[in-house]
Amino acid sequence: MKNQNTLKRKGLTLFLSTILTMAGFHAWSEPLNPPPTLESMKVSLFAVPASGAATMVDGNLTNYDDAFDNAAGLDDALKMNNFGENFGIIRDGLSLSIEQRKKITVNDTTFFVMWNMVRQNYRLRLIAKNLDHPGVEGFLEDSFTGNRTSLDLNDTTMVDFTVTTDPASYAHDRFRIVYVYPPAIALPLVFTDLQLSVNAFSVQVAWKVENENAIQDYSIEHATDATNFTSLKSVPALNSASIQSYQFKDPVNRTGEHFYRVKAISRSGSTVYSQVAKTTIEIPEADISVYPNPVVNKTLQISFRSQAPGKYHLQLIASNGTVQMLPSIQVSGMHVITPVVLPRQTAAGIYRIKITSPDNTMIVKTINVL
Repeated sequence: MKNQNTLKRKGLTLFLSTILTMAGFHAWSEPLNPPPTLESMKVSLFAVPASGAATMVDGNLTNYDDAFDNAAGLDDALKMNNFGENFGIIRDGLSLSIEQRKKITVNDTTFFVMWNMVRQNYRLRLIAKNLDHPGVEGFLEDSFTGNRTSLDLNDTTMVDFTVTTDPASYAHDRFRIVYVYPPAIALPLVFTDLQLSVNAFSVQVAWKVENENAIQDYSIEHATDATNFTSLKSVPALNSASIQSYQFKDPVNRTGEHFYRVKAISRSGSTVYSQVAKTTIEIPEADISVYPNPVVNKTLQISFRSQAPGKYHLQLIASNGTVQMLPSIQVSGMHVITPVVLPRQTAAGIYRIKITSPDNTMIVKTINVL
């Protein structure tokens, strides 16, 4: 059976051919003599078996022209249900195989819907035509993997994905295209504050920004000479309309001077740097301390500052000379704080904790257990 529908709007004639095969697959023809400036996004779904060639199993098409209406209506073609995999567009609660919309002038989203997927590899082929307006960006977002693929808006982009036993991998709304259109006036990003806070052997980097727009992420960079910076971590941007605050904790574990700066990376690839902030971490005085004292709830903390790395053995000695072994502590940093829970049967009273270092040096601390 072959159905042919002709849709007309301002001289644009689209011939839609729906062909039903034994496999339940349907396809449509390209527009007859489409105008060279027609803006469109055609998405084809391919099954990619472990052996054999990729096979197209379904797809959809979006045409953009100001003659159309953004609401689902007579300009659009409803999605016919395949016996096999289905990959359509969802708009106003309707599943569509062809959607006709106005040209994109502000941020917009195409929501895809899929069903009847099976456990195997798939490929999406996205063919964009004439959507590459100055400044506009398009991304295919995958809610299962979290991947965000940048699309060529006047060419072809291929994206592979897999359907597994995880229900989220075959969720109806796994995929969508997000178009990000530049605002009429885009103010430059401004770093309003960059502060460093040192706590033992860690540095907290905090910064604030204004005019955050179309920023992809922030890269926290570190150097020991104020010149040769390396990236420590990337933090996704929130792109808030108001002043936005961010922070990152660097477990430094090394002494000396430390320089930090933050690099903002826009979705177009441009960068903006904050000012450079500096802090100094000094070698703390060597010490082993036990606290709180008196000990409550049979739980205490042991702090090792500037101690040799290795395993430290602990003994709990009662006033009558009874000795109980406590769990050993592995020290691997300049400042290590470890909680120690005393045996449940430990009675209230005065005790000594003997700490033996890797070189058999011993230190004794007196504690009062309540």
